[in-house]
Amino acid sequence: MTALVVRETFPAGAPAPKLLDRVRTAVRARHYSRRTEEAYIAWIRRYILFHGKRHPVEMGAPEVTRFLSGEPCQTRRLVRRSGNGVPRCPVGNWRRP
Repeated sequence: MTALVVRETFPAGAPAPKLLDRVRTAVRARHYSRRTEEAYIAWIRRYILFHGKRHPVEMGAPEVTRFLSGEPCQTRRLVRRSGNGVPRCPVGNWRRP
């Protein structure tokens, strides 16, 4: 499988689009469904808020590990076991209820 590369070009003097707008553009270029796009955006927002509104460019692997083992994902795992339809954590080896 080959990776699709999205190259962004901006008009001279125009500000670059914000992170979530860039994610939406990339997801739509890959023809993902709207629900997938919404899920990606929701997880990115949770990630940013979990780390005190720091930009993801400033963060690395330790922050990802802390997020995935932290409250946002743990809460969803517990709720998932109860059978409620809550957005899934981006990692885990389990099936959708």
